[in-house]
Amino acid sequence: MPCATKLLTKLTAPRRRRGVSTMLSLGVLVVTLTLGAAVLDIGRLAVARGRLQSSADALARAGAMELQDMRVLVPGAAHEPGLDPAQIVAWQASQATQVMQQMLTEQTERGALMAETAAPTATTQLGTYDPQTGEFNEWKGHGAPAAVQVRLSYTAAAGNPLKLFLAPLVGQGDVEATTTAYLARNVVGFQATPTANVPLVPLLIDSDDADRGWYAQAMTKTRGDQNDRYAVAATGEIYGEQDDVPELTFTIHRDASTDANAWLLSLGEDKENSWRRLATDGLRDDELTQLARPLRGEAAADSRSLQETLTALQGVKRIWPLGKKNQSGSLELTGFAAGQVVECSENEQGELTLIIQPCLLQTETAILGSGAAENPWIGKLVMAY
Repeated sequence: MPCATKLLTKLTAPRRRRGVSTMLSLGVLVVTLTLGAAVLDIGRLAVARGRLQSSADALARAGAMELQDMRVLVPGAAHEPGLDPAQIVAWQASQATQVMQQMLTEQTERGALMAETAAPTATTQLGTYDPQTGEFNEWKGHGAPAAVQVRLSYTAAAGNPLKLFLAPLVGQGDVEATTTAYLARNVVGFQATPTANVPLVPLLIDSDDADRGWYAQAMTKTRGDQNDRYAVAATGEIYGEQDDVPELTFTIHRDASTDANAWLLSLGEDKENSWRRLATDGLRDDELTQLARPLRGEAAADSRSLQETLTALQGVKRIWPLGKKNQSGSLELTGFAAGQVVECSENEQGELTLIIQPCLLQTETAILGSGAAENPWIGKLVMAY
């Protein structure tokens, strides 16, 4: 009998071990699949968050740019003598919202977001942003909005959660991204980037004339001002009508005389070709540093070529250095403003008359300084998270 028991034990033991092995294998498989699904879900959440953030950045940037254009002409009213500032602000706010909504629709249609998921919930707000406190205040219709906040999200509450493999176990996938874009104007200087030169025209403008006209008149926006003869559309097109932004007129003499109120700056040895290139392409850092040295004006040897170069800048936003000529005859740099050429003509004496309209300009080449005074015309688009 003992022999029979031993024999039976030997015959059944491997079967029990095979059963245990099967259960362990199934357990390992379940754990492996669960971990794999978790990895896929985590990756999917990361991809969704990244795409939402990129989209929110693009929407906020585009919306903020719409708020930084003081030259906007309401469609269908481009030939009216002037617009109330409140109307322009309200239209800009509406335009910013429309631009962002259109961009979001295009991104969703081309699959830039999560193509197999419903469109994200979008919340866009206009307002003001305080970089010191990080506080965003929604625009209530008073003053002018200067910042845009965009929030994109996939949530179960909104009915568009991100589809996850482990949703039955861990719940639906909620993910969101928020971006605030605003124009910082505490500009203390400029620096070229790997992708952009400084959009500065090496033509020093008399700061006294600029201060009397550029800052005072342009901000007053006196309707019917005799110096307001042009309107510049957002596309850069120029119309012979008023838009409540007065222009400033400057004279460039062929002999760079003291009677001029604008002087060509000599920033390089190749005077014949460098000025046209600098005005058109902008300044590199090695050229920009020369503005810190004692400046000298140079004669407009070829007024026709200079006129062609300035005319080619019509309707193009550019930075213009401001300064003055001291008693010793050298030029002093005092600041910077932004404007666009609307006209450049030559008289019988070979003098060039340059008419510039102020504008708002944002450039990635601007250097910001904490506590620095705000430049009314130049800023840098900043993203806050």
